[in-house]
Amino acid sequence: MAVQLTFPVCDQGGRTLDGELRSLVSTWSIQTGAATHADTSAAITGRHFVDWGGRPLTISERRRVEAYFRGVLRRRIIAGRDADAREARSLMVARSIEEDLVLGGWERAQATRQAYATAGIVLSA
Repeated sequence: MAVQLTFPVCDQGGRTLDGELRSLVSTWSIQTGAATHADTSAAITGRHFVDWGGRPLTISERRRVEAYFRGVLRRRIIAGRDADAREARSLMVARSIEEDLVLGGWERAQATRQAYATAGIVLSA
């Protein structure tokens, strides 16, 4: 009996809702520093798109899930009174100022220092 060598089949079907939400939580917990809010946002998003569970999502569906998740997370951070939300809010402000300065012609490093100082965030060396 001969065995044919093959490459493993890659899953081209895309992520399921659960996989997409895990990826979003991982990314945005790091980006915002607000892991608890990212987890809660994923749970809310999962309930909203519950009918999509268990099957691979299309690119369009993944974009919708991400947009919904980011909207929920943004609202939670803006309205939150806890320390994580306050810190994430300051970070959002700093990054927005930084992008505005870069678009206005500032060098990235200078824009970062100015934006973070304006938002009251101390940059580590």
